[in-house]
Amino acid sequence: MPTEPRPVSLQVRELSKSFYGVPAVDGVGFDLVGGEIHGLLGENGAGKSTLCSMLAGLYRPDSGHILLDGEELHLRSPDDAAAHGIGMVYQHFRLVDSFTVAENIVLGHRAPGSARASGRRARRELDERVAQLADDYGLEVHPTAPVWQLSVGERQRVEILKQLYRGARILILDEPTAVLAPHESDRLFEAVRRMVETGHAVVLVSHKMQEILGHTDRVTVLRSGRNVGEGATDTLTPAMLATMMFGGTHVPDDDIAHEPNEPGEPVLVVDGLRVAGDHGRAAVDGVTVTVRRHEIVGVAGVAGNGQRELHEAIAGLRPFSDGSITIDGHECSRTSPRQRHEAGLAYVPEDRLGTGLAPGLTIEHNIALRSFARRPHSRAGWLNTRAIEATSSRLVADFDVRGARPGMPVSFMSGGNLQKAILARELTEHHEVLVAAAPTRGLDIAAAAAVRTQLRAERDGGRGVLLFSEDLAEVLELSDVVVVMFKGRVVGTFDRAGADPERIGLLMSGALDGSDGSSSAGDTGIA
Repeated sequence: MPTEPRPVSLQVRELSKSFYGVPAVDGVGFDLVGGEIHGLLGENGAGKSTLCSMLAGLYRPDSGHILLDGEELHLRSPDDAAAHGIGMVYQHFRLVDSFTVAENIVLGHRAPGSARASGRRARRELDERVAQLADDYGLEVHPTAPVWQLSVGERQRVEILKQLYRGARILILDEPTAVLAPHESDRLFEAVRRMVETGHAVVLVSHKMQEILGHTDRVTVLRSGRNVGEGATDTLTPAMLATMMFGGTHVPDDDIAHEPNEPGEPVLVVDGLRVAGDHGRAAVDGVTVTVRRHEIVGVAGVAGNGQRELHEAIAGLRPFSDGSITIDGHECSRTSPRQRHEAGLAYVPEDRLGTGLAPGLTIEHNIALRSFARRPHSRAGWLNTRAIEATSSRLVADFDVRGARPGMPVSFMSGGNLQKAILARELTEHHEVLVAAAPTRGLDIAAAAAVRTQLRAERDGGRGVLLFSEDLAEVLELSDVVVVMFKGRVVGTFDRAGADPERIGLLMSGALDGSDGSSSAGDTGIA
């Protein structure tokens, strides 16, 4: 086991931060001690990430105090925070894909004793230190593996190891399970518990009540940037936390039974698609999928089994070596993303800021990305800013996008509101089929329910939906047809009536090979 660090005590007092005149955090305070997992719970936009970014030195508070072991801190940068033993792991990883695990961990940081070693010896010592640290905390990852070869869960372990390697006594995890499959989440919390057993303090940022109840010792609840409740987790119930999170507002009911519609003609036909992954090897191996009007086809699978490569190929973001793609009767195999959009494809990518939006642009410009070249948003090559602003204002209201302000880059918005902004842009453009990748990942209860309601509305309105999600419960809840992927192939297909969660889970894990012919897809055209 790793050496136990000296006890740590952090006090946050009346911390506040505003952006463009809008308070994101307003007078928040809480206490954190070593050997504790402290939960920060709140819906999207409640101020959780902004609060933690101040603790990590990324943002400077407008007012308030941060005290570490009784001494006030004035953090001017993440390096300042790291020097005081505070490290943060963000939702969006900050790794160099072409570097190895060990190289990423040491990047920008001089390892102890490395000044006396050079070349192969220094590399060997670094790899050994990283391997020992990974073993100490149960964060299994190979130090010499290139990051581009790692799964999402392994990349997150690298981010955590990076902070531990640099001496973090306080570790802040911002929505750590938003990108993880269930089994990876379990492994993460095993590692977190091992950290606190050695005296580290962990702040777990989440909007998931069950996650907070199951894995924290104390919890602070935020709503609209303010403290609205706190206490020992074992004294709180889901109902109590929900009241704190949402107050008297109504949370959409996500468990209403929805009668399936009679599917219509195909709006998306993917036939025998073969797609290479980032490493050059086959990531999608002969996948065939048909999506019809009035139908949601859900793709279930553990991360890293070809789902990302498949939806990127369908959207035109990744080339494919064999097969064809037909959108609403139009052969689109060799067309650009814009041409596929014009043929009737709407696309919600899993990477909201990197692919779905331009983080440095405003909400107005992001919403106009699909329509800036035509009226009313432009005329004779000139943008009509008034029309763009009017459209943006209307869609922000219609889709309940909160926190957006004129002139403010969307990078300041919360994950749930980023997702709403993408949906506002994609679903108000002409389309016949929606491809949605992890559309509720990282969203709070209310925002996730709103997105699922929108997906059902797409189906009920006569369009087709191809849903990619690593949340099996979500796939089963929403889908009329379930497709299971493993190692780049479809290993099972099920209609709603025949979708057995246990069998699907076994297929996802590779425990069944799907070759016994017992899958039930009806007349779905999926093979």
